[in-house]
Amino acid sequence: MNRVPAPLERFRRPEYTGENRCLPCTVANTAIAGILTLVVGVLSPVLSVVVLGLSLGAIWLRGYLVPGTPELTKRYFPDWLLRQFEKGPESGVAAAPRVEIDPDAPEVDPEAELLAVGAVAEVDDDLRITD
Repeated sequence: MNRVPAPLERFRRPEYTGENRCLPCTVANTAIAGILTLVVGVLSPVLSVVVLGLSLGAIWLRGYLVPGTPELTKRYFPDWLLRQFEKGPESGVAAAPRVEIDPDAPEVDPEAELLAVGAVAEVDDDLRITD
């Protein structure tokens, strides 16, 4: 089984590891760890080994290296890639909502709207945020 040593248990995030692990997140974070290791390796080969170990340890314990990765992958990965990991819209898992722009919608003047609600005020021919 995937047992975590007691001193490291406080760093573990079971909601993102084990059977809850997001495979696209793990792939993306491992790629980031590899790039980071290569960059550090240019400066210090010994330090790059440490960076790689800590990065992979964080991914193993927490499920990700970059905080917020599960939401980022759902939002920014294309649907075809998410479907490869059974995370896309056709796999039963909802993807991030796509914003559709209605070409027939009336145009909005942001400056006029902000002036109307008092969020900004004209000062010396410029707009300033109000208190």
